[in-house]
Amino acid sequence: MNEITHHIQKNILKYLTTAKSARYSEMRPHKVDSNLYAYHLKKLVALGFIIQEGRKYTLSPAGINYVEAVSLDKFNIRSQ
Repeated sequence: MNEITHHIQKNILKYLTTAKSARYSEMRPHKVDSNLYAYHLKKLVALGFIIQEGRKYTLSPAGINYVEAVSLDKFNIRSQ
C-alpha cells in the first residue's frame, strides 16, 4: 500500500473520511494555491484513492482501506 506523505493529500483524504462526497472547492484547504491543490487531487485520483463522479469526489474502495489503516490524529499508517 502506498503511504500518503504530502500534507495536502492527507488533508483531502481526511476531509473525505467525514463526507460521503465533496466538490472540488469544499475540500480545498484555505491558503493553498488552486494549481497545487489540483495537482495533489489528480494524483490521489491517479493512485486510485479517490473517484471523481461528475463534479463530486468520493473515496474509492482503496481509499477507504487506506483511511481505515491510518491513525486519524497524524494520518500515518498504523503498524499492524
